[in-house]
Amino acid sequence: MKKILFSVLAAGLMLSSCNMDLDPAGTVTDSESIQTVQDVEKFRNNFYSNFRAINAGEYLTSTEMQSDFFVGLRGNGGRGSTWLQSNLNAATSEIDAPYAACYGVIANINFMLSYTEQLEGSVTGDDAIQLNRYIGEAHFMRAYFYYWLLDHYCGRYEPSALGLQLVSSYDPSIPNSEYPGRSTMQASVSFINGDLTEALRRLNEFEQYDASCLSPASPYISSYVIEALQARIALITRDYDTAITKANGVINSGIYALTEITDYPNLWVNDEGSELLMTCYGDVQEAASFGSCFDQYNYISEYPTRVNCVPTWNILGLYDDINDVRFDTFFLGIPMTIEAQETFGFIFNKFPGNPALNGAGNVYKNKPKPFRLSELYLIVAEASYEKGLSDAASRLNQLRKKRIRNYVDETGLAGLALRDAIREERAKELVGEGFRMSDLRRWQMDMRRDSESPVEIPGYTSIADLYNNADLATVMVYGQSAYYVWPIPRNEFEVCPAMAGQQNPGY
Repeated sequence: MKKILFSVLAAGLMLSSCNMDLDPAGTVTDSESIQTVQDVEKFRNNFYSNFRAINAGEYLTSTEMQSDFFVGLRGNGGRGSTWLQSNLNAATSEIDAPYAACYGVIANINFMLSYTEQLEGSVTGDDAIQLNRYIGEAHFMRAYFYYWLLDHYCGRYEPSALGLQLVSSYDPSIPNSEYPGRSTMQASVSFINGDLTEALRRLNEFEQYDASCLSPASPYISSYVIEALQARIALITRDYDTAITKANGVINSGIYALTEITDYPNLWVNDEGSELLMTCYGDVQEAASFGSCFDQYNYISEYPTRVNCVPTWNILGLYDDINDVRFDTFFLGIPMTIEAQETFGFIFNKFPGNPALNGAGNVYKNKPKPFRLSELYLIVAEASYEKGLSDAASRLNQLRKKRIRNYVDETGLAGLALRDAIREERAKELVGEGFRMSDLRRWQMDMRRDSESPVEIPGYTSIADLYNNADLATVMVYGQSAYYVWPIPRNEFEVCPAMAGQQNPGY
């Protein structure tokens, strides 16, 4: 626990440098590491690198593979079975690593913040403006990593349920007996929102001097990125009024706009588009060192006919495959050979590789896109439905017009039909971006994988014979399955007495 909570040597997520004008900080252990605003900037750049890492690779794909939208193929060697079959327990390394990594980053943030106070009263002019920005970004980053932990290691939001171990200061000297146990979810969310409020205050102040981050696809945190996260968390906690207010604030800013149908594929290929609130920094020189979104388990590999995991009919069957631009953008139909059987199938193609990042030996690299305007339309739609407001249908129709050719507003949607339409649209828009398991948990929905095509597709053999049967047999019934939430790693209980009896149910 001491290594996780208090060491400045953050683990796991420190995967790469991020060339945002300055190289990140090296290994540091004492207060002499932060003497100037430029020292703070080095820490800040490292946090951006950490943020990029957690929005790519296995950190992104794991819960998607757990869900009903992906299934392994026969003969794939069991790759990804930890997730596809929910083979999780408190000793699973894939569970332990991100927990430690997130708390390692949080420790670094706490370390930085503990030494910025001494600078705030001693710098002026441009240095003071930049320092205010860096502190605001640090508060956002801490909030984000705590949000990520909350969304993976805690159950459906209930105020009194078990939340997170909260640490807001850097003190490597405290004994094991004083390590914190888990707070309530209410306390955890309150802490996260407090950080976001502080981040928003500081970024609003900074943007009065420099508004360059208030542009689509900016690599930097802006006030609207902060509000987008506030809206996302408000939806998770079923604070619908806040979700609507924050999401509409970003939508109505006039800075961002839903991508037009003709430009939509470019958003995913070249990582450009008017609806991107933020795009993580990356260039071809460092592309090899940051994780591609879905190459971790070869959803797509450098050999398109060799895939290990494919989309199920739970997701494929939701689209109008003729008129919905997302179908051809997200999925690619190819011939494939599975255990010597020739067939035709669909692979997931949402992250096809940005040519600007694909240097020698680097394939299928895309910049993570952690916040998009379309998510905010869907937040307003869902929250408005829960409140009985007309914005539910209007925001749904507005999004569909930018995704479905020749779309005519659907009128008369109400009740459960409207609710289901919003949920389906969220699935179609956000598939593969790390939201599905969280959504199933919020909606208290069961998870089953559908192996059969609802329509006849030329050349498509019985795909049920090609799917891994163990993956298909993995069914999660809400309220009966532990796997809607990850277990707290076992070693946390070994070093932290306050954690006794605080494991998630079912583990």
